[in-house]
Amino acid sequence: MTNKELKKLRRRDLLELLVQQTEDNDRLQAQVNALTEQLESRRLNVNKAGSLAEALLSINDMFCKADAVAKQYLDNIRAMTEQQEEACAKMEQECRKRCNAMLAETERECEVKKQELEAYRKARSAMP
Repeated sequence: MTNKELKKLRRRDLLELLVQQTEDNDRLQAQVNALTEQLESRRLNVNKAGSLAEALLSINDMFCKADAVAKQYLDNIRAMTEQQEEACAKMEQECRKRCNAMLAETERECEVKKQELEAYRKARSAMP
C-alpha cells in the first residue's frame, strides 16, 4: 500500500491496520523465537560428533531446517501482505462510494438552494 493510499484512510482504519499488523508481528515473532530455541537446542556438540562427516551432516540438517523455517516465515508475510492489500482496497472502494454519494447529495442540495434563491429574487423583483 502506498503512502498516498494510507493518507486517504481514516484514522480508525489506520489504527485497525496497525493493531492487526502488531498482532501478526507478535505472533510471528513468538513463532520465530520458538523455532530459534529449537535450533539452539540442537546445537552441534563437536565432541560427540565423532567425525567431520557426522558434523557436516548435522550442520547441513540444521541449515535445511532453518531454511524451511525462513521459507514458512516469508510465505506468512506474503500472505499477510496480500490480505492487507485486499482489505485496504476494499476500504478504499467503500470510502470512494461514500464520498461519491456525499458529493451527489451536496450537489442536489446546492441545486435546490439555487432554485430557492432564484425564486426569492423573482419574488423580490416583482414587489413594488
